[in-house]
Amino acid sequence: MSKSTKIEFGNFICKFGDKDLLDFYDEIVGPTFLGKERSIKYGISTYFFKDVELINLGTIDDVEYIGLAGVFGYDTHIRRHQVRDKSTGNIKRDFKSLESCPTAKFLLILNNHRLVYCHSPDGSPKMSQFRYATERFLKAQTREHINKIYAEVKKESKAEGLAKPKKTKLQISEEIPMPNLTLNALSCSDDISLFMDRFEVLSDIEIVFTKTNSETDTEGLFVGIQDVQGKISSSKSVLKHHNKEGLNIDAAKTHVINASSQGNQFIKLAGKDSDGLGIRGNNEDFKIKIVLENISDSIGRAAKDIFLKFMDLVKSGSIVVQPQNTKVDDIISRISRSINGISDE
Repeated sequence: MSKSTKIEFGNFICKFGDKDLLDFYDEIVGPTFLGKERSIKYGISTYFFKDVELINLGTIDDVEYIGLAGVFGYDTHIRRHQVRDKSTGNIKRDFKSLESCPTAKFLLILNNHRLVYCHSPDGSPKMSQFRYATERFLKAQTREHINKIYAEVKKESKAEGLAKPKKTKLQISEEIPMPNLTLNALSCSDDISLFMDRFEVLSDIEIVFTKTNSETDTEGLFVGIQDVQGKISSSKSVLKHHNKEGLNIDAAKTHVINASSQGNQFIKLAGKDSDGLGIRGNNEDFKIKIVLENISDSIGRAAKDIFLKFMDLVKSGSIVVQPQNTKVDDIISRISRSINGISDE
């Protein structure tokens, strides 16, 4: 019997101040996913990573791709408080609790920071829950790394006969800022167009710019905004369009599709339909969703299969990925050598 798996895609934008995900791969990102098992409690649930692997996904067009793949899930309890008595039709109190553990497979492609998120047919955490838990895990590892550096500084300072450490923990923390993780769903241009066709009056467009990874948007307007954003150290910038009588929907479609193509912006739309009823939408309403049959239970095999599907979507233009800078290529090459057991020393 075949098993259908719903798959979503996201842009995994992790910033350590002005630095990117891969700038702290060895010290923070790698250990967060591949080190000791981590868990965090949120309400009655406990989030965790399991069976995470660093995988060589293969070489396409002379580019070697590396990814982190594994299982994300949470332990929780499903609770009921009342049932309907079938014999009498009455509602009666009947409290019961059942343990449950929804899971999802994920692949984080390190070359371009794209996330492929595979929902289990039996129920899965939302991608927003993955973002929340991952940021918490990254912050915990960052604190551990800062504490480790501070302990080494104190030890060295003591050996040199200094009365105080050469650096304070605050100074080290300023050099290694806490990570901020944004996970924007990747959108489909056809779905954006269909969604926007529902508007009789499109009154508001809001585009929220977050700091990007190691890539730059291709539309001139967005390049300019991101350039200013970097120069003034803005963590978030917002572009708004408003006309209560209605914006030009056809022109707005092109603008919104270009803004959403790389997943670097969060988009909000508002207006009214032909009946005068309010409509609101965002990236979640027009995100790319596909279904694959019989994904392997093996993390390594599943990762390679869904990566090839991701690359098919890139080739077709459904997903846009800009070339990364040479710094990213160098880091990926070094990580690849570590997978193959080749030391850089």
